[in-house]
Amino acid sequence: MNGLAVCAIISSIIYVFLYNWTYLTLYLLFLSAYFLLSHLLTPPSASKWNSAHSKYLISRFSDPDGPEIIGSFKVRVNKALEYINKIREKTGKKVTITHLVSKASGAIMPDFPDMNGKLAFGLYKPHKTCDVSCLVAIDEGRDLGMITYSECDKKTLMNIVEEAETRVKSLKTGDEKEKHKKASGIYKFVPSCLGGILLEIVAFVTVLLGISVPSLNLKKHPAGGILISNVGEVGVDLGYAPMPTFLRCNVLIALSKIKDDIVINNGRVEVEKTMNFMITADHRFADGTRGAKLENRMKDMIEDPEKYIPFE
Repeated sequence: MNGLAVCAIISSIIYVFLYNWTYLTLYLLFLSAYFLLSHLLTPPSASKWNSAHSKYLISRFSDPDGPEIIGSFKVRVNKALEYINKIREKTGKKVTITHLVSKASGAIMPDFPDMNGKLAFGLYKPHKTCDVSCLVAIDEGRDLGMITYSECDKKTLMNIVEEAETRVKSLKTGDEKEKHKKASGIYKFVPSCLGGILLEIVAFVTVLLGISVPSLNLKKHPAGGILISNVGEVGVDLGYAPMPTFLRCNVLIALSKIKDDIVINNGRVEVEKTMNFMITADHRFADGTRGAKLENRMKDMIEDPEKYIPFE
């Protein structure tokens, strides 16, 4: 906060106490409403997530406008590609690395409840389900849609593959595309200066209050805890995803293209298929230590998926 803003606040406080208590009365009413909503929407069971350290992190930042932390790690995907080919031959389904990462993300999330939640009225509240989202390019890349796997931790890899097959097709050419156009079409008529305000209203209703609006194709907690974007499909080798503030998503994973790379195996120089995982996370939900643990779990699962991710 700059000096001018501080002086304005101090001047306002002095004016209220000397001349007009109406402003103070209104402020106290709004403050009371804030704490009432906080009490109603944050159950007592969530108190364990709101430690002094947690409140300190929350207080340091506003909604994603700077608290991003980024990191990347390289994953060997030879075993993953072999596993994918084996499943394709057995099922005839077009399994992809994105499906595999989606399932791995869902499987990991129950062990990181402190990173699968939302901030509601200044306090952390964990989500009740482990939902994972994927961005989908539509209209030849001119627009982006999103599909969300609800309760991803409880679904098998084949559940995700089959759901993605149906929903991606619908998002590109069917009912989901029409719903997406209906929800986003209003922005054609809204000035850019008001678009951000509209998005914040949508975020307040769908994320903070957790309310779905089916008539506008708005779903509560639309992005879940982890959002995945496979930028490798367009040839990107290293690039970090920006934090979409209105989605209030805590962790974004951008997947790079798969390429041949030099690796060391038991002291021998070899060539293997690798890909980069680029992570963007909200620092208010976790520090570097927790982020590193999530990365290591993800790496273990993708490098040996047959051990950790049964497809049925």
